[in-house]
Amino acid sequence: MPVPTRRFVVLVAVAALVLLALPRGGWPVFWATDGALLAVLVGDRLGAVAPARIGVARALPAALAMGASGEVAWTLVNPT
Repeated sequence: MPVPTRRFVVLVAVAALVLLALPRGGWPVFWATDGALLAVLVGDRLGAVAPARIGVARALPAALAMGASGEVAWTLVNPT
């Protein structure tokens, strides 16, 4: 199951506040807002890169002595 993005969660929160602020929106406004949010969620999912396509590489020393410091570097490659 896909995890909603941070911007989608913020969008849902803002939409909820707007619906609460409306004097008498009623069910049609609620369902229209839900439909719009669902369209945004589906569009966001379709536009996202599959996690398996994101390349990850790690560079680190072969060995480190206890108490010594070393550098570890992660490289992420997004194909889009």
